[in-house]
Amino acid sequence: MRASHWVVWAMCGASLGCTAPRSVASAAVSADLTVEAIDAQLHVVAPGSGGEWWAIGRESYEVSEPRRIEAFRSTDEGRSWQRAADLSRALNTAWGERLPNAIHFLTWYTPEVGIAAGSLGPWVLRTTDAGRTWRAVPLWDEQWIDTLERVGPRTWMCGSTGRLLRSDDQGASWRESTATPFNNDDRCRDISFISPNQGWAVGSKSTLWATEDGGDTWMPLTPPFQLLRLSFPFWSYGSSPDVHGVLRLTQDLAWVSASNGLYKTTDGGKTWLGPISSPSAAFHVSVTPDGRQVLTLTPPELPVEQWIPSFSKAQAFPHDTVAVLSQSSTLTTYASGQPAREGPILMRGQGRLTHLDGSIQWSDRHWLGWSGDQVMASHDAGQNWFRQSKTSGKPIHALVSLGNGILLAELAGGRLLRSDDEGRTWAPAEGWEAHDFTVATGRNPGTEHPLACLLSTSDAMLQIEFESRGCFAGTTSALELHVRPEGAHLKGNQESYPDAIRVDQRLDRTEGEQLLRRLVGAATRVEHGMRCQSTTAVEVLLTWSCGSGLFKTSQRAKLTGSLCSPLRQRAEGAPEPYDRVDGVFDAARDVLEEALSQRKTDAPGAHPGATR
Repeated sequence: MRASHWVVWAMCGASLGCTAPRSVASAAVSADLTVEAIDAQLHVVAPGSGGEWWAIGRESYEVSEPRRIEAFRSTDEGRSWQRAADLSRALNTAWGERLPNAIHFLTWYTPEVGIAAGSLGPWVLRTTDAGRTWRAVPLWDEQWIDTLERVGPRTWMCGSTGRLLRSDDQGASWRESTATPFNNDDRCRDISFISPNQGWAVGSKSTLWATEDGGDTWMPLTPPFQLLRLSFPFWSYGSSPDVHGVLRLTQDLAWVSASNGLYKTTDGGKTWLGPISSPSAAFHVSVTPDGRQVLTLTPPELPVEQWIPSFSKAQAFPHDTVAVLSQSSTLTTYASGQPAREGPILMRGQGRLTHLDGSIQWSDRHWLGWSGDQVMASHDAGQNWFRQSKTSGKPIHALVSLGNGILLAELAGGRLLRSDDEGRTWAPAEGWEAHDFTVATGRNPGTEHPLACLLSTSDAMLQIEFESRGCFAGTTSALELHVRPEGAHLKGNQESYPDAIRVDQRLDRTEGEQLLRRLVGAATRVEHGMRCQSTTAVEVLLTWSCGSGLFKTSQRAKLTGSLCSPLRQRAEGAPEPYDRVDGVFDAARDVLEEALSQRKTDAPGAHPGATR
């Protein structure tokens, strides 16, 4: 949400339920100001052929399509990275800059022979000279590879189309399993083999299958839970948990990962125990009795029967080191189960440390600091710093966090800048952001929230203009609420709802105060992590005044953002996701609709002042 003339209300006073600012890191902090984060969309981090680490992805989103494959190399276990121009050139030469071009899997059969797979259309890439050159190997058809499994020279892949592909010659050629149990409806989610012939696979419809001949034939197994389907006329849907992964450790011991937890069998799938909640992430590299590496959330010295496996998209490295790459290209490494480094992959700096002018703690591990006009960031509690951005040339005097990715920076001379993306870009701050800055820094903690006067005056007026603009349609609406000692007056309209709404109602003062508190509450409620991508843009303009007489003045504020809802489930005990521009938009719309509905049910016939 972008607020012109005022910032979000995260530091606006306890009376309206706002939170306190993050504490300022008190100890002196030094950083290498020349370290830069690599701007690329990464898909995989994996061992290279010579013991180095490779990171492979695509060029930044800022580059127009087609974006080229980009590769990076680290020789210090992921602490610093360099562009691997020779590897990037070889991969793009083999691929020919076709689309799609996302590599999600990289595996080595020998130090010289390896394959790269992912969303590469009907091909995989293969090298026989340790990655110096690559060639495209054809597959049966185009699909997104969701899982890749290898036992010795034999390799299996499957994904979006349900086709199961197998190679018996280190990826040089591939054939389709004619007896694949999957299809476009029940897609292949994951596969796990304990030998070249014995393996299990799970599908997107919570199906579980077993093979004893390397995937030529499959037989169904009883899944950990039965899929419950609720049927209605013309459609039905499954209400059981979704299955994400399978891991077979021995002939009888296996695990299945589902949306509600983990399930374990010790008798080859005849009976299941679960769901079992995963412990907090402490990634380890454990080795099965037959020599396979497995990512576990339990120490590697435990017997295999006591392991709890990890189904995260992570990569095992030597010396009990695990690398986890997020969708935002954040790389977290664990050494012996403990987090070692976190953040984007970083280019190697010049090694000269500079004392930062100041730093703040965004969270326990996410810190921000500044030196002159340069903003630095750390995602691992100050262990590693990288350049986030520059402001406008003048030194930064103070930096405050208002939560939800929003920062205010005070420059030398008193000018304020605002960032909505954790300090990556900056724009001039306006109007009320100066008020919020003084509150957040504690310079004037008793300052009243600008909207608070509406709740304490005998004569209050609030106008809300709210508009949505999408790909195919939009709405333009307005609401005006005037609360006086003798009563209240609600007016409003909403276009294209699909039918236009017109409201013009007289209310008693108590009803008016209730609506006023509802609207003010929506505008001042604390935001909590509701970020989403939406094609529907929203703009909300608020105008209000408190009191009466010659000294009555109006104030204005504008909110912009996207109209969306949180799709992910929040963690247990976490605050409910909330975004103010959505909240004010929804509250104003609901007030108009409820007013119209109430008028229609009050009396039969026509209703003066309320039409649709």
